[in-house]
Amino acid sequence: MHGAHHFRMVEVRRGVVDGGWVEVLLPEGFDLANSRVVTKGAFYLLSASKAAAQGEEGHAH
Repeated sequence: MHGAHHFRMVEVRRGVVDGGWVEVLLPEGFDLANSRVVTKGAFYLLSASKAAAQGEEGHAH
């Protein structure tokens, strides 16, 4: 999937923990229906975002 994507960090809170599962509580008013949420690869996304902000060219492994 290619194209322009916009990402922003959103502070979440931990909710109920039960049997290895953790509830993630989103901020009030967060539009989940019209958003895509990164659950895997977030570290790579954060690293690429920081590199782009510093004017570095990213690379893939």
